[in-house]
Amino acid sequence: MFRSILIASVCATAAFAAGAHAQQRTPEQTSVSMRNVDYNNPDKVAQVYGRLQAAAKSVCDSDGDQGPMTQNDDKACESQSMRDAVAQIDQPQLTRMADARSGRSTQLAMRDRHDADARGTR
Repeated sequence: MFRSILIASVCATAAFAAGAHAQQRTPEQTSVSMRNVDYNNPDKVAQVYGRLQAAAKSVCDSDGDQGPMTQNDDKACESQSMRDAVAQIDQPQLTRMADARSGRSTQLAMRDRHDADARGTR
């Protein structure tokens, strides 16, 4: 099965978050091949994740402008692009890896614990 995922920069999200300091960027995209990926093999899942990260960094890079707002915009773009790509691929092993590497699984566990405390069920 041949499958290709497009990684697109999400400049609108980064621009909104940055407010008046935002630059207008032309959205970019690149494709990442998902050909013959065995999602049951953790090493292969890690390779896919690495390729997605490299693609997100590539499309979200501001071409040398290294001001603090630009760096924040680039990081927000990369994060959103990764979330979108992982959601599009929709493989539980990749989703778990992305959540773990982004700290999302820890955040969710902490929120669940807080919710249980608030309900008095813990």
